Amino acid sequence: MKSVMIIGATGVFGRRLAAHLAQFEGVSLILTSRDEAKAQALAASLSPNAKGIALERSAKLAEQLAKHRPWAVIDCSGPFQTADYSVPLATLKAGAHYVDLADASGFLSGALLETAELARNAGVVAAFGASTTPGLSSAVVAELARNMQRVESIDIAVTPGGQGEVGDAVIKAVLSYAGRPVPVWRDGKLQHAVGWSGGAFLNIEGLGKRRVALVETYDAELLGPRYEVRDYVRFRAGLEARIEQRGLETFSWIRRHGFNFNTEQLVRPLSFIRQIMRRLTSDKGAMFVEVKGKDATGLSMSKRWTLLARKGDGPNVPIMAAAAVIKRLLQENTEPGAYLAGDLVGLRAIEKQMLGYHIRCGQNHRSMHRQDQKLHKAA
Repeated sequence: MKSVMIIGATGVFGRRLAAHLAQFEGVSLILTSRDEAKAQALAASLSPNAKGIALERSAKLAEQLAKHRPWAVIDCSGPFQTADYSVPLATLKAGAHYVDLADASGFLSGALLETAELARNAGVVAAFGASTTPGLSSAVVAELARNMQRVESIDIAVTPGGQGEVGDAVIKAVLSYAGRPVPVWRDGKLQHAVGWSGGAFLNIEGLGKRRVALVETYDAELLGPRYEVRDYVRFRAGLEARIEQRGLETFSWIRRHGFNFNTEQLVRPLSFIRQIMRRLTSDKGAMFVEVKGKDATGLSMSKRWTLLARKGDGPNVPIMAAAAVIKRLLQENTEPGAYLAGDLVGLRAIEKQMLGYHIRCGQNHRSMHRQDQKLHKAA
């Protein structure tokens, strides 16, 4: 049995990842929470090979790692906008693989440099950003940009269903950069724009019209230089409830005009509003990635990948890259070291983890003289 410790296992994404990994053959789970009773209840509901323990994200982590000796540790706790590298470093020093759901550009930009040597010396793997971004998003771009001689632009958008759960960590992360500079790739170079600005409506097949705005991710810093993007890389997100989306855009406008807030005091009222909006919105969410550029013959080409999640399965999407990383580590010998998750597992491996969920993925390719459609189902 390979034991996998999940930090933040009783959170929105931790619970879903625990339930997913409980189906993996040869895996036992160590589920952690600040509330031991919650961790134990979750463990009891999932598998006889699961146990729950009390654990703060970093307090006494080394002691718990020495006691339980996990094969791998997955950090689902967040928010990573304010995190340091104490958890991955402690995990690697304990000789365990490390995986996280980090999406914060500041955290991810230094992660490989901070951990690569230690991971190699310990003979284990550290996989960062194993979530929707940059894990899934970068894997999609790698697939779409294949055989393109030049990439002009990369456009990514995520709009979850309003009925999906949102934990306090996500709300804190969103508020941390609303109205503040976030990295963007524009005119072929790294620049900055304002978080939750530039709101616009998108028409998404199977979903209808949703409003999205610029959010902080690592994608601009990662994908812009990697593909030598000529024009822009942008990542936008939108909430289904217009009042929530407009509220965030308004908060961004107020903050960038010099008004400061104690965001900690906003978490509880925003969480309350979120619970109300869940009753008035749908269970459908979507993601799309569009890459434009030149194909091998020099013709202008547009490639789009879309994901549509139904029946409340959208919140499972952020855990799929992490599940794919664990599956690879179980099945394949992987060179020790530090990786971004999207470089460790490809799109097909991530989509394979979506089987059994109400999640459908597909691709559409268009060039100047032809339209070539290729659709496939993830579930």
